[in-house]
Amino acid sequence: MTHGTPQGQADTPSGHADGDRDAAPHPSPRAARAHHGHGDASSGDAPLRGAPSSGGPASAAPGGDATRHRKPASAERPDPPDPLPVVGVDLSGPMTPSATALALFVVEDSGLVCRSLMCGLGDEELAAEIPAGRSVVGLDAPLSYSAARGDRPGDRQLRKLCVRAGLPAGSVMAPTAPRIVYLTLRGISITRRLARTQPNADIVEVHPAAALALRGAPPDAVTSLKQSGEARRTLIAWLERHGLQGIERFSPLSDHAVAACAAALAAWAWHRGEPAWVHPAAPPAHPYDYAC
Repeated sequence: MTHGTPQGQADTPSGHADGDRDAAPHPSPRAARAHHGHGDASSGDAPLRGAPSSGGPASAAPGGDATRHRKPASAERPDPPDPLPVVGVDLSGPMTPSATALALFVVEDSGLVCRSLMCGLGDEELAAEIPAGRSVVGLDAPLSYSAARGDRPGDRQLRKLCVRAGLPAGSVMAPTAPRIVYLTLRGISITRRLARTQPNADIVEVHPAAALALRGAPPDAVTSLKQSGEARRTLIAWLERHGLQGIERFSPLSDHAVAACAAALAAWAWHRGEPAWVHPAAPPAHPYDYAC
């Protein structure tokens, strides 16, 4: 499946600075879906499956004792668990749902394998695309805010790291900044919806641009992600080299789709305990880890 290249995009790298972005129309979620089913994960061991015995009902042995047929050893082995889904979401503000992208990967021995990429998702559609059962979900949106307004402690820390990695300071913006505040409201609303509909999802706030730059992706490509098809191709190749497989078959990808893949990378690394940076949750004001 393919995505068109959005037009008229802002000049900030993908991350929390995208709340007011206005992208060209994307394919519908159904049109952008891959021909592969979700790899829904189970939160525990699958039930045992018993193989039927080859001898039918128990037969009488001499002396009247019943002989039970033993199940073959293979019937006592549990089914292998389904692959763990890892979802990256590049969330847009509520006025521009066409700029929201979702990338669904599953964990396999070789890394993450992309099952579907889609753009143009409203809240209900987004929640419906996250598999039931256990999953890992990285949301590119502020999932909390400071009661005193302005930066959260994690925002200040991450901004400094981004600047050192070659990104502009505006790559990380306060959740209550005018360009971001509606994105913050949508992010918090999405987490409340998922808490009801997908209670087994492990949710983390992520920053795709930082996830790329802090792992050594070319900063020029990260900052040019919105404007340059060449930058997107460079980052897709970089993501493939870092364990995210199957992305290229969806090319050409919009900047939002590439950012969703980077969000999945950040969520996967966080799930494995290997984030490039993490600010731990501090409930109740800040209920989710913030990582990249």
